[in-house]
Amino acid sequence: MRSSSLCSALVRMTTACIVCLSGMISAAQGVGTLTLLHTVPLSELKDMDGQAITLTNISPSNDREVGVSTLKFGFISGGKAVYLGRGRVLELSKPGVEQRYSASLKYERISKDGRILYATKASGGLSEEYFAWDTLLNVPFIAKGRIPTSSVEIALHPDGVTYAKGYLGVSHYLEDVAIINTISGAVGGPSSKNPLTGDFVHSITQFSDDGHYLVVDGTTLIDTHTFKWLTMPEVTTNKKPWEEKEPNYIGDSKSFVFNRDASRVAGKKGPNDWSTFVWDRVNKKSLWKDPMVSEPSAFSPNGQYLYCCDTINETATGKAIFENLKGLLGKFSPDGRSLVTVDDEAFYIYTLPKDSEPIFGVFQKPEPWSPLKPAKQSKPSTRKPLQKPIKKP
Repeated sequence: MRSSSLCSALVRMTTACIVCLSGMISAAQGVGTLTLLHTVPLSELKDMDGQAITLTNISPSNDREVGVSTLKFGFISGGKAVYLGRGRVLELSKPGVEQRYSASLKYERISKDGRILYATKASGGLSEEYFAWDTLLNVPFIAKGRIPTSSVEIALHPDGVTYAKGYLGVSHYLEDVAIINTISGAVGGPSSKNPLTGDFVHSITQFSDDGHYLVVDGTTLIDTHTFKWLTMPEVTTNKKPWEEKEPNYIGDSKSFVFNRDASRVAGKKGPNDWSTFVWDRVNKKSLWKDPMVSEPSAFSPNGQYLYCCDTINETATGKAIFENLKGLLGKFSPDGRSLVTVDDEAFYIYTLPKDSEPIFGVFQKPEPWSPLKPAKQSKPSTRKPLQKPIKKP
């Protein structure tokens, strides 16, 4: 795992029990303060077999290769609670972790608005059943089209009612990659093969926050309306090391983090230059790169800030506004008031003061997804044109 020396030092820090702290971390530019509200040691959490939870359990190695959207933790109940995996929930307003849902949940996904928790659940033997829960209303989420349990890859659309799926084929690539609206029943999707590069899809990563793009393999965008593939040769390439790169090429990155509309891309270069960078995809230019900034894992809801291991940086400049935070990976809450991070030792929940503005922005749910309807082609008329009567002289 790549991180700065400071971040590595934070990983070695240990905690003995679940505690509530009141340490205030001030922003470098007077933006506000963050309070470390809760610390939940991983040693206090157990898996189904009674084994202690580790960062590997939370973020499997294959998930790390395609970004952190698949991490088994995040905010639920609209940002008022944190889901810690395996059915465990921590309410921000009180200490202590409760086993709110079944401990047999796995492959968990949380909608971007922090409302729907999707997972699969063991139901005896090798069989599984799907689990979807509305964490705001505290009732099961009933979909018109049942989300399949046999899907190897699932990504929830930010509209809260749509998902992308893909099945693992005999070739170990995803087959039948499709996007489905569970309410309207609308179905659409790209081919499992990328016509631009000839590569097959290995993994479905996430949707952009505006729902306009589906990220596959951590690096490639697919337009969810037209299903066109968008590559970024300036920041990733399939070319061999000795082959000529694009003029604006700035380095390979195995996974990217995207802002709301995927107009800006954050990643970490390699293997000879480990600088963190932010790339303006629309204008095709680099906003900044810095070898001293750790690996990025999440944009804030308003896209103005980026969590990079132990700091929160400005997206536009790279300047750190909050420093000395704990946690290798992080996620912002949809209400823009909290941040949850995790490292090899514990989960950490930071919050802004109750009377402060949500400087990280509030998540804006997009309109329900539907495929772009093809334009109607006008057919030539078969009717004969009207002829004007001939006037007699």
